[in-house]
Amino acid sequence: MLEYFAIEGLFGYRTVSLTSMYAATVVIAKNGAGKTTLLGALDAFHKCQFVRLIELEFSRIVCRLRGVESDLVLLQTDLDGLSQISNYSEIMRIADQHNLDPVALFDFVSNDYPFLKSDNRGLMDSDVYEKLYFSTHHTRTSLRALLDKLEASIGSKNKKVTSIQKRFAQPSKM
Repeated sequence: MLEYFAIEGLFGYRTVSLTSMYAATVVIAKNGAGKTTLLGALDAFHKCQFVRLIELEFSRIVCRLRGVESDLVLLQTDLDGLSQISNYSEIMRIADQHNLDPVALFDFVSNDYPFLKSDNRGLMDSDVYEKLYFSTHHTRTSLRALLDKLEASIGSKNKKVTSIQKRFAQPSKM
């Protein structure tokens, strides 16, 4: 459960934060205070969809989870590698080969696949996985091997993002 979430250096000059001791929290503030930005960033962070944070100008995001000793901290510079999808030639090649949006493939491999790979039904519900599966001659096993390879190549380029993803993949610790 979330205890504290803050975006520091938002738009270069402000900090917005949320502290909650309850399962449900109401956020009330003036127009332009950053409510929508804060909640959108919180949603992206919690779902490990870090690609969604690339366009947001901030210096760091701090997330404290109840029962977890250390804060999860993401710096703007930690996202630098994610913004360069063109640097991921294998992602680009596979996306081009199967007529997929490279950002959608990158997002699937870096955010959804790590949590779905042990759930066949969850994988088949993914548009990206379904398109890859039906547009190739891969078996499920060989497609998983390909996705594992893509996941490893992305993770090795951004260790900070990978460590945060692993923390959220351990729900029993939250």
